[in-house]
This record gives sequence, structure tokens and C-alpha cells, in this order.
Amino acid sequence: PMVFTIRNIGTARLGKLNAVISGAHRRDFIVSKPKRSFLNPGQAMTIRVSFKPLKKGTRSARLLIRSNDANENPFGIRLTGTGR
Repeated sequence: PMVFTIRNIGTARLGKLNAVISGAHRRDFIVSKPKRSFLNPGQAMTIRVSFKPLKKGTRSARLLIRSNDANENPFGIRLTGTGR
């Protein structure tokens, strides 16, 4: 699995944290649930994404990290993998 770190570098509480997979091949990627629903300034946590392809070939989706951040909600990360 890949590990992603969510870090609050702001000055206010980052809340309503949730992580989901979207896109054409979303079922090929599995995301762990965030251990916390908020981060205070300076705090961080990790989430894991595993790739379990259902078919051969290039598979793609997006990891969406949702929160109460007014500027980046959701924050998206493109995911790709190759099923064999």
C-alpha cells in the first residue's frame, strides 16, 4: 500500500476529514478510513491506499480528501496502477 500524510499547516482546526476513491476504476483501489475526523494546527495523520485490480491493464481513479478547508475541498490525488 501507499501511505499518504495529511497535515494541518494552517492556524485553524481542519475538520470533517474523510477520504474516498472516485473515478472509473474506483473499485480497484482501497482507502483506509482516517483515524480522526479533525486535525488541530500542526497535527498530522496517515491514510493508506491499496491497489487490488479487478482487470488487466491501466487502472485509474482519484483519492479525494474532504474537509472543511475553504480553499482545497476536496483535495484530489490521481491514482494509477497496472493490473496483470
